[in-house]
Amino acid sequence: METIKEGIDLMDLPRSFQDVVTVSRSLGLHYLWIDSLCIIQDDINDWHRESIKMRVVYSNATVVIAASRATSDEAGFLQARLLGATIAISCDGIHPWFYLQQVQQTYDRDEDPLRWEPLSCRAWAIQERYLSSRYLAFATHEVFWECKTARLAEDGRSTQKRKQHCIEQLIPRLIADKAPSAFKVSREEVSCHFGWLSMVTEYMSCQITFPSDRLPAISGLADRLWRETQDVYLEGIWRRSLIPGLLWHNRNINTALRRPETSRVPSWSWASIEGGIFFSLCDEIYAYPGGLEYFAVLREHDHEMRNSMFATGNGQRLVLYVPVLPISGWSGPFDFRDFPESLFGGPEHQKRILAIHISYFPSERLITVELPEATLYIVGSLDLPSTDVDFLDMFVVFLAGSCPPPPEMAQRKSLWGLIVKRNDDKTTYSRVGMVKGHFMVANKTLKAQDLLSMYASLSLESILLVWAPDKMDRHPWQETPFDERDKRVLTLI
Repeated sequence: METIKEGIDLMDLPRSFQDVVTVSRSLGLHYLWIDSLCIIQDDINDWHRESIKMRVVYSNATVVIAASRATSDEAGFLQARLLGATIAISCDGIHPWFYLQQVQQTYDRDEDPLRWEPLSCRAWAIQERYLSSRYLAFATHEVFWECKTARLAEDGRSTQKRKQHCIEQLIPRLIADKAPSAFKVSREEVSCHFGWLSMVTEYMSCQITFPSDRLPAISGLADRLWRETQDVYLEGIWRRSLIPGLLWHNRNINTALRRPETSRVPSWSWASIEGGIFFSLCDEIYAYPGGLEYFAVLREHDHEMRNSMFATGNGQRLVLYVPVLPISGWSGPFDFRDFPESLFGGPEHQKRILAIHISYFPSERLITVELPEATLYIVGSLDLPSTDVDFLDMFVVFLAGSCPPPPEMAQRKSLWGLIVKRNDDKTTYSRVGMVKGHFMVANKTLKAQDLLSMYASLSLESILLVWAPDKMDRHPWQETPFDERDKRVLTLI
């Protein structure tokens, strides 16, 4: 350490470090901060001290230089690039008037040109880009510049129509001090919090060496957003958007989620698992012009103000007053795509059902929930792959439902909720999955395969309450088939 304080030979540094020194000197900058140099490696105490300063470091930097194309510290990012062919244009056939160069990278202005660069696939790099006021990225084919007023490529193209990957994108557009409770919220009130959830969706697709770093790697972002909103941060989810933040599920049909054995993050948080996720309401809320009704009331949560509150998983619990109904059985797991076309009434109907009922759900189950008068059926999915899970001591916690649409619009009611399992202490519950979509309430004499077929085809045979677009005159909008009697206090850990 003392030797390093006296000076560092530039040639002893990895190539990417040498390149960033070259860029800094070219820009006339006298000070350079590199995390792996400025944080003592293999010193957990120094790491904890420095990790909570990330907001200050990146927010106050003159410019953040991103080695976007580098696959490692040794790779460098100033080496020669593959350029497109150059064509000389001449009007007299002798003297060239101007030159055209083939574009190597094409992208739509709604796309992120850096999305598939090696650095963008690293989880720790996400907050660096969001927090910086100026961002200079050396990508595979060209250099990109981002600041508060412009987003430009080296060839002069404007890269994005909308501001993305900036802190302003994460701040709710409608800041209202509304805790999750049994009330109706408009589509705009729900969607104003989607900036953070969209960031998390991108973030969870990024690689991280230690799963325990999932929350620390965005602690600077959380710190900055807290200073803007004064909202309560609950293990990666903000209190004002608690219900949308709880409704996450696996987004990759071909890749299963996994929960690290050493995780201290509670099961209800997205940070408790590894793998690509999607927040259900981020896409689906726009199909419900009537907005949502929240069923859950947040009664209590563990929260302590301290310097590291954004950085570590502390096993927080949530105490909710919410409808809780026992699961009496299920069909599956199965994949709707493997069912014969006759089940759906033809390819076009099959496509519609897939889009409506199982978007992003990799493993489906038809969940059976007992009501006093009948049985409710709704599609669900477990968070972790399993074929031998026992549904005993498992419940559906209903968090939200869609509100009636305008009179001129035909629409079925949808529900969203969590599948939870009662823990051995008999007083707390852990999340194990999620339910979402349209539901039906049927009599208790139907066979499982018949029920599955009816659910998939939205048949009206032998069903007491079901909603179908072409039968809206026979079955007007129905309210949720559970009431205050079905609510109870539930502790999630």
